[in-house]
Amino acid sequence: MDLCGEFVTHKVFGRGRIIGLENSRVTVRFLELNENKKFIYPSAFGRFLNLENEQLVKQIQSYKMRLPKVLQMRKKRAKLKKLLKNSKNEKRQKTDA
Repeated sequence: MDLCGEFVTHKVFGRGRIIGLENSRVTVRFLELNENKKFIYPSAFGRFLNLENEQLVKQIQSYKMRLPKVLQMRKKRAKLKKLLKNSKNEKRQKTDA
């Protein structure tokens, strides 16, 4: 999802434009402050940042709802990789002995 260029509002910092999104961080350039601020993506949306683009608001809400399942799947995948790696190491040790 390309959020760069989209406008947001923040209760304290006012209106700003999204200028970057990388590594689960969104960077916003606040117009009146003339300053950049970073927020955690996607959790900042709805709590600290409000997007002006309603279509994107719905997409982010949907993503936030799916996120726990995605994170759970990533954890399971990482566990399986670790188990496979340990299993391969055990087999190598047996053949080396």
